[in-house]
Amino acid sequence: TFNRTIRMYITTPSYLSTRILRSRLNLLHMLAAEYTLGELRHEQLHKLCCTEHLYFYGRFCLVVSNLRIERDIEQLAATPRNSREDAAQHNAAMTWIFDKFEEIGLRVEQRSFDIPMQSPARQGTNIIGELNPSNLSATPILIGAHYDTVPGSPGADDNASGVVAMLECARALSEGASGRRVVFVAFDAEELQRPAQGLHGSTAYVSDLNPED
Repeated sequence: TFNRTIRMYITTPSYLSTRILRSRLNLLHMLAAEYTLGELRHEQLHKLCCTEHLYFYGRFCLVVSNLRIERDIEQLAATPRNSREDAAQHNAAMTWIFDKFEEIGLRVEQRSFDIPMQSPARQGTNIIGELNPSNLSATPILIGAHYDTVPGSPGADDNASGVVAMLECARALSEGASGRRVVFVAFDAEELQRPAQGLHGSTAYVSDLNPED
């Protein structure tokens, strides 16, 4: 039954690329590692396997996985990530996003900046991943989301959902073989409380831009 479902799922029309096939196989491997055959009937497994959506833009086909989105949100929003009150969890989230960018195949860097009105002085860290960074023929597209939370909140909607949507965009565009330069930024220090509230991560990112960016 499991093998039959795999054959059904990876039977791919000619307009889909090898990269999309690989993406589907990776999802199946994830499912196989998560569940045993005794836990799932054929129709349940088939339903889980069919959690990808295909979006067509000209000659490109983008694959988006609902299952992966749900699991990434659950993982990122497992604990609060306030940079002052939950420093260890905040740093873990920063590392998790950095690793996800690298896993997708982006060029990744961290940029630190001073957070205003902090005693003692503190720094925030933006995580930047670039798809096709050497393509300077057109203005790049910027997709961003902040990853810190208000104190005491796991921040599922504000803003784990935004971060995970950004990651899924990066995966889809990378697997869809887009040649456009796209910059993905996970902003820090956007959820500070009074009197230091402000969009500090995005402000720091913009202030560091040069004309080529």
